[in-house]
Amino acid sequence: MKTSFSFIILISFSWAIGLKGLIIPENGHVLSMASTGIAGGFSPGLNPAIHESEHSYIQFSLNRWFADIKGSHMAYQWGRVAPQTISIQSWNANDLELWGEEPNSSPLGTFGVHYMSAAYSISHNLNTPCRFGI
Repeated sequence: MKTSFSFIILISFSWAIGLKGLIIPENGHVLSMASTGIAGGFSPGLNPAIHESEHSYIQFSLNRWFADIKGSHMAYQWGRVAPQTISIQSWNANDLELWGEEPNSSPLGTFGVHYMSAAYSISHNLNTPCRFGI
């Protein structure tokens, strides 16, 4: 009991320190829905269990955000009985200024950040009326 309580507290604190920031929208449609389109089935990244499609498709997205933050996303979906999707996403920002603890008229230097992720999802009904997805 004590171990499980400690584990729950540890997970709660780790979520509070910013792990939610790792969930980055894969395209403009998902971003505009603010991840509320879980029941819509338009993105396997939000809910792979509902994802059904009559045809295969490939999707490309090039994104440019504020302050020259650039990103790209590619997804490929195939399969009728068990739709499967694989996607690759990347974001980067260069020439970010590094400022110190004390006020100064110029930054200490510049740096860049790069983020890349890959995802795979599959949806299947497992011979039941319900669909399951991972």
